[in-house]
Amino acid sequence: CGVFAFCGPTNLSKGIYAMILANIKLIGLQNDSRGGDNAGILINNEVIHTKGLEWKFAELLQKNTLENPNPEYSTVIIGHCRKGSVGGRDQKNAHPFEIYRNDEENDFFMSGVHNGTVSNWKELAENYAIDPAVVDNDSKVMLTILSRQRNLQRKKPIFRVLEQYKGFGVFIWYFVDDPN
Repeated sequence: CGVFAFCGPTNLSKGIYAMILANIKLIGLQNDSRGGDNAGILINNEVIHTKGLEWKFAELLQKNTLENPNPEYSTVIIGHCRKGSVGGRDQKNAHPFEIYRNDEENDFFMSGVHNGTVSNWKELAENYAIDPAVVDNDSKVMLTILSRQRNLQRKKPIFRVLEQYKGFGVFIWYFVDDPN
């Protein structure tokens, strides 16, 4: 997989945001060689994925107009070009994942990507009461657990699952209500 992201200040000029977006597109295209199963990007709190046989980031750019980051929504951009090791090549396994508060699809709470493998993801799913038939890949299990641990409304979240997982990789995540 290839993952890439940007998180910047909200007071930049439109020209600077345009330059950042141009560079994000270039990084995404460079990461196409690390993916091939599907691609996606989070921008302006909207997640866009490749669909059907359009599996590369290049196809995502051809089919979608990506607008400059809008500081009224968010300046966070997260992208992913996926070569799956767990889960299928379909859109439901495409990153970035959208995680909803209380698992209801009307309250977008978190988005994230993962590059790597979590070898004990089924055990973690069981320990955290996640149905592996519903959340059926390692990345989404980890991000779901992270969102639940953040959702406990502690002063400072404790992401214990990061100490419990076995495997390797990089995680990038973003909470809509706390972009920093």
